[in-house]
Formats: sequence, C-alpha cells, structure tokens
Amino acid sequence: MSLRTYRQWALENSPPWMRGTWGEKLLNIIGGVFDEAYGAVYQAGAAGSVDAPTFPNDALGLVGSERNIERYPSETDAQFKVRVKGAWESWAQAGTMRLVAELAAAGFTAVIKENWQWDWDGDSANWSRFWVVITGHDWELTQWGEGVWGEGVWGCDATIAEAQTLIRLVRKWKPAHAVAIIVVVFDLDAWDSDQPDGTWGDPANRNTAALYHFER
Repeated sequence: MSLRTYRQWALENSPPWMRGTWGEKLLNIIGGVFDEAYGAVYQAGAAGSVDAPTFPNDALGLVGSERNIERYPSETDAQFKVRVKGAWESWAQAGTMRLVAELAAAGFTAVIKENWQWDWDGDSANWSRFWVVITGHDWELTQWGEGVWGEGVWGCDATIAEAQTLIRLVRKWKPAHAVAIIVVVFDLDAWDSDQPDGTWGDPANRNTAALYHFER
C-alpha cells in the first residue's frame, strides 16, 4: 500500500467549501510544498546510506571523498559504489594486500615483491623496502625525443595524470613504514619475474623491459 501524499491528505480532509475549482488548486499548491519538502528530507537521509534504493549516484563522489576512496576513470557507478560501501573493510586491510586490489580496480595488474624476496642490490636486510611490479597496463615504451616535452612521461606514452594516479595509489595504500619502488614492465617475455637484472645503483644494469620509479 503506497503512502498518501500531502496533496491527497489535504483534499480528503478539507471542508466542502474548499473542494471547488479554486479551493482544490490552492490545496494542491499547499500540499505540493509539503510533498516537495518531504521528498528532499527523505533523499537527504538516503544520501548517507549507499545501500538505500533511492541513493543518488551524484552523491557517490562526496561519500567517497569522506571515506578517502577515489574514483578511477574506468569505473562505473555500480563498481565505485561497491568500493565506497566497503571503505571500512578496505582501510582495515591497508598495506600491500589492499594495494594490489586497488591497483586492479584502477586497471593495473600488479605483483608485490618484498625486499627479502629479491636480492637486487645486495641489501636484502632493508626490510622497509618493497617493489610494486606493474605487469598489466595500456602503456607502451617510447624513445627519447618522441612526443611533446612536458606533456607526457619520459620513457613511455602514459600521460602525466595517469602516472600521477599510479604513484598516488601506491603512496595511499602502501604500509606507512615502507618505501616503495615502482617497476612498470613492458615486455613480459624479456622480464625475469623471479630475479631482477642488475644493481639498482647502476642504470646500465637495469632490465630494459621496464621503467622504474623510486619512492622516497
């Protein structure tokens, strides 16, 4: 059974002399004001509950911002709503495990390597360091001189905004005590996923199938 509107209530409970042509118009206006106010209050209440069937999708950005959950360019309303709804669980899992999931939501495939798993530079005791290896993305390697200086990222065709998104996600979701090195792989066939190639301090020894970003 549907709820009666204020318009209906006003007409049903008005005296006979208010049920003429002009009286009915007046009651419709007065009842309409209350109906609009009721609708606005109801929607405002629903906006705080992502599960509500009347939750307005244009409020997703505000709720996501309040929960420090940003929307990724490729996400639909439904996908973003799931992450906004699960914000408390996501932040409880913040660290390398959640970082991989957030990168996946943003369109990246990533593998985490702890420093003790890789002996890149003989500094395996540096327990606070870890490696974010991006193996799935839409970027391609570029040569020096290609593109317009200042409009892209050196070494690949990623835009500055895309690169900033990747770095921001790593900074946001990584363990607070950890230092991340981001490795973007472009040629999986030439990349050895089990053992890096060379000493970190010597660029000539780095694997040419990847680009590197050292977070400090």
